[in-house]
Amino acid sequence: MEEIYKGHRIQDSSTLNPDSQRWTPKITISWDEHGTKKFHGIDGPIDHCATKGDAEIYAIQMGKKWVDGR
Repeated sequence: MEEIYKGHRIQDSSTLNPDSQRWTPKITISWDEHGTKKFHGIDGPIDHCATKGDAEIYAIQMGKKWVDGR
């Protein structure tokens, strides 16, 4: 899942823990700053989500919060 938010591309890369069968939300945010491509990664709480869909939603929310705080 990915979303464009305020000129930033937020791309989900959540991962499944095979031992716990729970998902950790992760994202990469990219944007253009004065002609240079910038990137920022964020890992959410480990084993936080029960489903991939929940992890994707949580990850996108993390990204939006980060963008809003810039």
